[in-house]
Amino acid sequence: MSKQVIIMRGISGSGKSTAILDTLKVTSQASQVLRGNIWYPSDDSRESDGIMLYTESNHADMNAEDPLVRVVSADYFFHVNGGGRYGEPLFSGMYYFEASKLGEAHAICFNTYVESLMSEIPDIVYVDNTNCNLWEISPYIQTAHKFGWNVKIIEILCDIEEAHERSIHQVPLNSVQAQEKALHFNQIPPFWANITVEKRLAKSKIRKTPEQEGIRHA
Repeated sequence: MSKQVIIMRGISGSGKSTAILDTLKVTSQASQVLRGNIWYPSDDSRESDGIMLYTESNHADMNAEDPLVRVVSADYFFHVNGGGRYGEPLFSGMYYFEASKLGEAHAICFNTYVESLMSEIPDIVYVDNTNCNLWEISPYIQTAHKFGWNVKIIEILCDIEEAHERSIHQVPLNSVQAQEKALHFNQIPPFWANITVEKRLAKSKIRKTPEQEGIRHA
């Protein structure tokens, strides 16, 4: 099975995490215990919510065609009991964002990503951050290519106000607008080799382009 990195792009609230769960047919309730862990999307009737966490012992018993999946995200840092230990299950269900710890959150996310690629245990690694700027994506792409992983970028296009309204992290509207502006001006360069780019419309609304909406970016 070829190794695949899938980098999600989109403004806060656009539905990146939901798109991952939909693709893997995993419930949002099940996803709470998967933050940072390695797991199988499982159809096994013995498992609840369509998941099975990876262990060395059960890996030998699994079908070779079942992919091992890991999702890394800077957000996970703030989901774990107020920025506790990355990769532990989410018990409180609370999200405690601290701007002063954002750099640390992204560092841990990237380090976990590198460890995943080096270990070659997962078959698919999702990067679930906004990734609106090219400088945010570039280190993930370069690392994937260094270790021989395929790269796919999935960009979720969504109306700004709708994304702001449904964002579970209460990101301020001006921040979402800044993300949209960055996304608009940071298109994937055609000279970035060995990358597949897919653009999807968010589920509930068809997003118009800034030109169609009469919006001009300063």
